[in-house]
Amino acid sequence: MGRSQGAEGADSPDYEPLIPGGSLFATARPRRDSFWAYLWALALAGVVVGAVYGGKNMNPDFGSLISPSYLADPSHCPADRADGGRRLLLADGEVAQPTFFFQAAGACTAVSIAGGLGLALLALYLFKRSPEGMVRASVALQVAIPASLALAAFLGGAPAAGLPFALLAAVLAITLYLYRSQLALVAKLLGISVRALADQPGIILAALGLQLFGLLLIAPTVAAMLLAFANGAVVPNPSRAGVDSGVCVDSAGREVVCCSWQVDGWVPGFMGYAGLVATWTTLLVFATKMFVIAGATAQWYFSPAGQGPPKGAVLLSARHALGPSFGSLCLASWLLTLISYARAALDKIRQDNQGNFCAVVLTACLDFLYAIFEAVTKFGVVRAAITGEAFMDACRGTVDLLARNMLDTVGVWWLPGLILQSTAFMLSSAWGLAAFWGASRWWGGSRAAVASGVALGVLAWLFAFIVLAFVNSVLLNMVDACYVSFAMDRDAAAVTRSDVHAVFSTPGAPWSKGPGAVVEQPDEGYAYAAPPSAPPAAAYAARV
Repeated sequence: MGRSQGAEGADSPDYEPLIPGGSLFATARPRRDSFWAYLWALALAGVVVGAVYGGKNMNPDFGSLISPSYLADPSHCPADRADGGRRLLLADGEVAQPTFFFQAAGACTAVSIAGGLGLALLALYLFKRSPEGMVRASVALQVAIPASLALAAFLGGAPAAGLPFALLAAVLAITLYLYRSQLALVAKLLGISVRALADQPGIILAALGLQLFGLLLIAPTVAAMLLAFANGAVVPNPSRAGVDSGVCVDSAGREVVCCSWQVDGWVPGFMGYAGLVATWTTLLVFATKMFVIAGATAQWYFSPAGQGPPKGAVLLSARHALGPSFGSLCLASWLLTLISYARAALDKIRQDNQGNFCAVVLTACLDFLYAIFEAVTKFGVVRAAITGEAFMDACRGTVDLLARNMLDTVGVWWLPGLILQSTAFMLSSAWGLAAFWGASRWWGGSRAAVASGVALGVLAWLFAFIVLAFVNSVLLNMVDACYVSFAMDRDAAAVTRSDVHAVFSTPGAPWSKGPGAVVEQPDEGYAYAAPPSAPPAAAYAARV
């Protein structure tokens, strides 16, 4: 799996390969996009200032004023209007309590966490052993779930309710059939990513550490929002219509809390600002994780043949992320923040204009554009991790790179996430159902045992899904890094890892658009045979 430059283009004095060997990962990189790093720090400082102001001016009795017993007393917030004298509606029946679950909460939590970790290891093993089989099972699940719901509705005498699910199943089946060749590509890429992760298990620890550090980083913003919320006073509950026998009721006679907490006028604006900074910081943490994983994976990809996994790759990539490229990550995460807010606005438009065809078309088009911007941002972060470029330069370089090499990016864009999410849902649901069945039988089958089994099943499903989603995010970042590394490698008419190039060079496959056949060089390295026209790298050098 050696690396060798293509014969054509390398002799040109204007040719500069995109893969200049080990200099890509040199420890000394110039700082990029520093303005955005300072802007993020300034935004975070604004949250700290708000926290200090909120802490100095908070209501000293806030803790006691928001207690349920205090808010339930109508004398603490007398209303101006007369009580309506409406009757309180009481709930009938007794709800079974998960008493067994509460008695063994610690053991249940430990079992749920252990099950989630075991499922993550099982998923990695299955993807390493048979990625094609896992992809086929995931695709079958995607179609089987809506088809089963449609069949159940039809058999239950509700064809109107089953028709949308039947149409969804048909659309998914047709779409996945049309993308069957890309699904084969995704299976091979996932298999390669699992092998790369096996060679560098430290990536998992680094990703986990970054996310835990992100929680610590977001904690001050959450504390600032809580301090701001403590600025206010107790007022009558707006939904309260009267008092009946000392209990507050609404206009329909249902019990409501008598008093509510009303914040000061400046608090809503600050909460919105702090929420924006918290979103930016959260996405910055995820962008940093993507950068570190991409950088370490690219070092694995471009490592010389026979040397094994590079040592210190994760640490070096983390130093690049938190040092020279931190400003680029702040810019990328800011753009992702804008996209997330724009999507939230689109969701609001959909909800307010249900049945409006023009609104549906408009929001669908905008959502597609936002998805493209998000994908370009993601690939830009990956390229910046490899080359150390400024973020906008990395985005432009990625778009040009993929366009020059005519790579089919759609499959790599959304299919891996679809496959991995389906796998996570399938495995975690199976684990949750198994935990419910086993626990309810172990505790005797009573109503309390069944309720406890449901609680344990939900907890087991939640922990398993969280762990699998985390592992899947790491694999997706590694798939993106392998894909961009391959594109840069081929752009230089070189073959660094023949196993990755073999995936994209499958004869007859629609994604196989390589510049030429992969041939062995006299030095036992590999390269693409020169095509009739100039290689992509030479064409790029001519353009710049």
